[in-house]
Amino acid sequence: MKRTCLLGALILAFGLPAPAQTTTITGTTGGNDSWNNAGNWDNGVPAGTIDVVVASGVTAKTDNALTPVYSGTLDLEANATLQLGWTSGNSPGDAIPLISASEATLASGSQIIMRNSFTVTLPPLVLTGNATVNTSPSTSAHGTTRHFGSISGPHQLTLKSNNKQNIWFNTSNPDWTGGFIADSTARYYLHANAPGALGTGDVTVIPSAGGQGASLMIEVDDVIDDAATLTLSGTAGQGGYSGNGSDYVIMNADDTVAKLVVYGVEQPAGDYTNSESWLQGPGTLSVVPVVPDNPSPAFGEIVPAGSVNLTWTNLPANVGSDVWVDVFFGTTPGALTQVASSALNLSSFAVSATSADVYYWRVDSYLEGAPTGSPVTG
Repeated sequence: MKRTCLLGALILAFGLPAPAQTTTITGTTGGNDSWNNAGNWDNGVPAGTIDVVVASGVTAKTDNALTPVYSGTLDLEANATLQLGWTSGNSPGDAIPLISASEATLASGSQIIMRNSFTVTLPPLVLTGNATVNTSPSTSAHGTTRHFGSISGPHQLTLKSNNKQNIWFNTSNPDWTGGFIADSTARYYLHANAPGALGTGDVTVIPSAGGQGASLMIEVDDVIDDAATLTLSGTAGQGGYSGNGSDYVIMNADDTVAKLVVYGVEQPAGDYTNSESWLQGPGTLSVVPVVPDNPSPAFGEIVPAGSVNLTWTNLPANVGSDVWVDVFFGTTPGALTQVASSALNLSSFAVSATSADVYYWRVDSYLEGAPTGSPVTG
């Protein structure tokens, strides 16, 4: 996928609508169906047009075919939990607290737990902290399907799944920058089905203690960001639906990452195909390192308009210890303006980004003891 550095953003507000009604759950009376106990809410059980808040640290549970439908947002505050379906997981009503929401905001430490034994499509998720979605905590959801919509925010999402589920990421997510962890307690298929579906952050896949885990299925080109690190955790012979590592990654299309770590070992740059013991499918996984290292602002980052300080870590010199760099900046990737030329050991440069736009920058490096010849292009 294409990488951009968004350096300026200007938002003008001309008027705001009246705030919607809100109801907040702070109690847990009612066991596995605390959601439907009116005494737990400050403004009644959600129904009709209303925004819903699960208070910090509270676990809200639904286990009731007659759960009322509502229309509004869902906000899980810090360390809050929403549990869907426990003893009657076959009832569509058990999923209403989630699927009724127009958008779900997940704060730090919050989690959604879904025991539903039918297909569930999640609303758009907004991450205001690192959060978890557990799509199958027990065998009652064996072999079911979950569809994720859009995901945004600068935080990490952890997926936990098992029991032969099919998990689909169907939407491009350029505003999800915090990274993704695919954790597991048993085997499942993780389908990445849109360019940029896994956001712009790093992607980590973790098998269960018994070896089974997610088979990461790259269904279309460029689902992982070019600047991301893909980590396949565990030990050799673990991972994937099979549990023996042979289907850890299934490349039904092509993708590129900046760094690849397999079983704790960083892999060299190059192309990886089904000749690898951990990869299946007709596609190619390419490792193309980002140069120079540690660029900041990061790709896709939003920063205030004005003077922006670009920083990076220079590559090691091939001859001597000095590195010369050329720095380029602008709004058109193919026609950037050179703002620094043959700068000795330069690792930061201030640029002006006064208007809201998408900006691009590049650092070319001379590593052979002098600023001559062809540089390593950033």
